[in-house]
Amino acid sequence: FKVTGLADPPQIDDLLESLGYAVHSVISFQVKDLGAGGGDPSGEIRLENDPRVEWMDDFIRMNGFDPARRETYLAILSQVLTPKCLASKVIEGKTVAVGLAVAERGYAGLFDIVVDPAHRHQGLGYNVVNELLCWGRRQGAHTAYLQVLADNAPALGLYRKMGFTEAYRYWYRMKP
Repeated sequence: FKVTGLADPPQIDDLLESLGYAVHSVISFQVKDLGAGGGDPSGEIRLENDPRVEWMDDFIRMNGFDPARRETYLAILSQVLTPKCLASKVIEGKTVAVGLAVAERGYAGLFDIVVDPAHRHQGLGYNVVNELLCWGRRQGAHTAYLQVLADNAPALGLYRKMGFTEAYRYWYRMKP
């Protein structure tokens, strides 16, 4: 179950807990005003409109996901009908960071920002996010949004540094 602080009925979270549904993940939904300016594109990030198998393979590898699900992930991405941008950073022939943005009705949603564990703390996440925000502005977005695990301190620090603020939290309850 996905639960927010505005759940209706208000006691649903307590009920789920009493039935043995444990909190699985707490998510921070964050927003950023894009009208206040921002960084300029660096030109060091590759931007594409359509998902490539190689982009998906890199995404799967860096997240530690099951490669057998590649076709499912590609099928999901191919169903996105709004403008989308897939970003990747390559160093010495190896993709070390990726991210995805979609644009719709004045909003740019950022998803799947991931940096290869061996290349973290080098500003690559910042570069990918900045490039996707620049792309969003070019699409006419006035606001960016993203969702991040509330216990992901490095990502939260990055997004705070970039001007994102938490709008609300939600969490999932699951049977253990």
